[in-house]
Amino acid sequence: QAAGGLKMGNVCSSKSHVQEGAVGTQPAQQPLREITLEEVAAHANPGLDQWIIINDNVYAPGKFIASHPGGKAALEGAAGRDVTKGFESVHDDGARKMLEKYKIGYLPASGGKSRTLSCHLATSQAFATAAADGTPFALKGLDNPILCTLSEKKKLSPNTFKFIFALPDEQSVLGLPLGQNVRLLATVNGEDTGRSYTPVSRRDMKGKFELVVKVYFKNTHPQFPDGGKMSQYIESLKIGEAMKVAGPKGRFLYKGAGDIELENIPGKASKIGFVCGGSGITPAFQVIQGILDDSDDATSLFLVYANQTAEDILQREELDALASRHPTRFQRFYTISRDFPDGWEYGTGRVTQDMFSLHLPPPGDDVLITLCGPPGLIEETSIPALTAIGHKPQRIFTF
Repeated sequence: QAAGGLKMGNVCSSKSHVQEGAVGTQPAQQPLREITLEEVAAHANPGLDQWIIINDNVYAPGKFIASHPGGKAALEGAAGRDVTKGFESVHDDGARKMLEKYKIGYLPASGGKSRTLSCHLATSQAFATAAADGTPFALKGLDNPILCTLSEKKKLSPNTFKFIFALPDEQSVLGLPLGQNVRLLATVNGEDTGRSYTPVSRRDMKGKFELVVKVYFKNTHPQFPDGGKMSQYIESLKIGEAMKVAGPKGRFLYKGAGDIELENIPGKASKIGFVCGGSGITPAFQVIQGILDDSDDATSLFLVYANQTAEDILQREELDALASRHPTRFQRFYTISRDFPDGWEYGTGRVTQDMFSLHLPPPGDDVLITLCGPPGLIEETSIPALTAIGHKPQRIFTF
């Protein structure tokens, strides 16, 4: 699979818009049975009839594919495959419970028993414990969170903040591979809660790291009256209070010089386009900044970034500075929907096919387009427009 792995919840989406009662092609009430690998292989065509394997269990996602928060292409790319590692690396217990509705059986390797999905995020993959120069990495894995202290808080907009957390060892760096994210953990109102965020700080920053977080306050959105549990918890932290941080995690890995791994499958891209909305800029910014920091990396980068207003454009000063310093390597284009400032020279309204044709690289086997933002931006607008231009689904990745 080259484009987006199985993803039941979107790390970079502002909210998960999964509706309760979404049904697959297999009724949950049907008795589970033993299913062979040959049977799974017969259901490897993307669509309503596809099957997937996770932890020796077999699932039929069915009609859920169309409403999948991580993008239709992500689930379709998993058809007929064992995607255990990718699923476990990015999903929480809520996604696991949701997936159980689509279980239809188990592999013979499971010993005739249907296994419950692990309640722990995968941590078996090896990761480095120190940089090449010997600087220690702070992150210890997903099962061994570290305590990081809030040292500074900056208000960027009415509902967006930059939080700076001090690492346990001021001589260490966070140790996050390029393209990966961390998981913040807390007990909120007696319930264990976790949420994934992508730092925007440089990877060589010692003793601390920075997060840009959009806070979903209660009683501001009629569909979500309680707001966001984790974002409100982070916003409520006082300077000096600690937060549990685990990682690294994620399905996207940039290894350098255009070498990438999507869902642990190696690939290559000489041109990478990013389509982002709102706080979905954070994983794109991390990758863009990291690639441009390497003067030997010739990968070309393109960004189309959508927001409501110019004031909502997160990291704009930093993005403009990167584009100014690297005019041949990085191009960015903004579009906003209202409150247009005098002299606004970028786009207006939602992202369009024409914007993509003008400001993203043309389709090609050496081109990767990545998406991060709310489901409407991804499913309703970006993927149809990109495929209409000629970008292949396997070259479109949803963070």
